[in-house]
Amino acid sequence: MVVCLLWRISKWRETDVGLESVINAFSSQMRRVSALQKKDSELVSIGKIKVVVLGEAFVGKTTLFKRWMGSRVEEYYVPSTSVSVGVKLLRLEGQDPVLVELWDVPSQTFAGPQIFARYLQGAQAIVLVFSLQTPASWQVLPTHLDVARREIDATETIEMQRTKSLPVIMIGNKSDCIRLEMRNEQEAARLWCKDHDAAYVEVSALVGDSSSIFDILKLVILMKSNKAPQ
Repeated sequence: MVVCLLWRISKWRETDVGLESVINAFSSQMRRVSALQKKDSELVSIGKIKVVVLGEAFVGKTTLFKRWMGSRVEEYYVPSTSVSVGVKLLRLEGQDPVLVELWDVPSQTFAGPQIFARYLQGAQAIVLVFSLQTPASWQVLPTHLDVARREIDATETIEMQRTKSLPVIMIGNKSDCIRLEMRNEQEAARLWCKDHDAAYVEVSALVGDSSSIFDILKLVILMKSNKAPQ
């Protein structure tokens, strides 16, 4: 069973008042989705995980987001300058259903540092995206991750910081456009993930099959479950 909810948020740079109202409205919609699902006798309890998707412009973050949400994907598009938020209800075999709250976050260049920090609050997993067409685009991702961890820790209690282990997945997108002469950068990204306890996957958000795209969200859920404190 899958339920989708898509919410587009823009023009947050002007005021935080608009940010609060949109977050509240989105939270209300998500509670309605949860309540509807609880009416199903098979769904005893529903967990929730907030996943923030980070990366530079033109790496295919928004295309990935649209594939996850079942939205129309365009071959040519301009970089997103606003955040998109969506919810996907997934159920893995043998586990309770989970609401995956996806945040497709623009870079600080577009959002500004204060609003960028707000996007990260409460994140429970980070997805980092780079393009295999320009493999060197992975090099900025460790910096994005450091900023994300710093902002997340700043909003958590001391007790939660001690137990938090943030799942991280790095996605090499545009696997249909791999440049053979750039294999060194591709391997460097793999090695960084291995050294930093991050998962590494390669997909094509534009032409890849749906199964491989959704396997990423399933991997997030499994990693979060395995890293949860006992």
